[in-house]
Amino acid sequence: MRRLLLSSAPLLSTTFVLLEPPSYQERIRGVYENKIRQNALPEKVFETFASIKEGKKFYMTPADLFKALTPFNYSAATNYNFFKEREILIIKAVDANRDGKVSFSEYFFFIVLLSTPAKELKRMFEVKGGKLNMGKFLEVMLEAKNKSPQGKRLANSIALDPRSTNITDRDFKESCSTLFEEFFSNKESIEWEEFKELRDKISEELLTYEFYSFEVENNCISAEDFAKSLIAYMPTSLSDMYLSRLESLKVEGCVSLENYLAFMFVMQEAQLVQKKLLIEHAERGTLHEHHISKVLKSICDNIEFCKNRNIKISDLQISIFMKLLDLDDSKSLEPNEIINLVSSRGSQGTSQSANPNFGEVVNDFKRFLNSLLKFSGINPFFKVNED
Repeated sequence: MRRLLLSSAPLLSTTFVLLEPPSYQERIRGVYENKIRQNALPEKVFETFASIKEGKKFYMTPADLFKALTPFNYSAATNYNFFKEREILIIKAVDANRDGKVSFSEYFFFIVLLSTPAKELKRMFEVKGGKLNMGKFLEVMLEAKNKSPQGKRLANSIALDPRSTNITDRDFKESCSTLFEEFFSNKESIEWEEFKELRDKISEELLTYEFYSFEVENNCISAEDFAKSLIAYMPTSLSDMYLSRLESLKVEGCVSLENYLAFMFVMQEAQLVQKKLLIEHAERGTLHEHHISKVLKSICDNIEFCKNRNIKISDLQISIFMKLLDLDDSKSLEPNEIINLVSSRGSQGTSQSANPNFGEVVNDFKRFLNSLLKFSGINPFFKVNED
């Protein structure tokens, strides 16, 4: 483990850690893999991580699926026992026939499920009456697929880049039908809350897998490994800069699984985090750690998953988040440091753009300019869209 521990105390007690960046080989591999996850066509992502090839057909193992849907974390630890030590809902459903193979259409079900905003899926449920039988569920998933950025890129890629890995609406509906039966056995219909609970459970399993890909002791990972996990929220073009920054960070303590889940569920709302931090900066003219703490903890308190499990983000996590983003070590975040956050945690493994929403950034920058004008005694004149 490439980590300098300046105390021999157990991990649950306070441990001073001098962070050390990953090796050159880890950097190259990490940037390559995460760039594929963030920016490649869905077929390319699937073929990159699929380890089974039969003729011209590619298949993933369940382990390949988890790897494709979670970022490279620059850790030397392994989590080979993860699947042996617990029953995994995703594996139970996706490998129902126990042949150890995951098709592209099954993989794409999870892409659509995880990358479509919850409020959009809820709207689709409500349009269909709020309670969906199998037929209506398939209609919702097909609509989500065709409206998603990944679905649109998929359709274009079939026309422009014929390959052995592709998908038809019929393939997708068949996989959705099978997974519906596995996830909701013996139910003729489901309501939104049941579907939302499934979606959160799948996210929880993926994040737990991600947590156990670090070195875990007493249900905790080191502060260093938590800092590494945040690199996934930066555009891959800036990965080297943030990885090098790990050298200058000094943190102490550890992060529990519960804290990790809470923080990552907050970061699934990264665009909202970004927006609220920019607004906070615009209103105050500065953004210190206690301001960031207020924003992140407020978002956490309003996330249903966190409320139901009574889990919180810790002050240590907020401190690490602040130190990583504060590139000029001013102890205050500037707008340019905030907008480096990717627009959605779901971009990992889902071929989404890692760029923030430009319109939202412009809108929030107008708020920032208005705050400067007001501070200078000038009436603000930039028009801000409050929708």
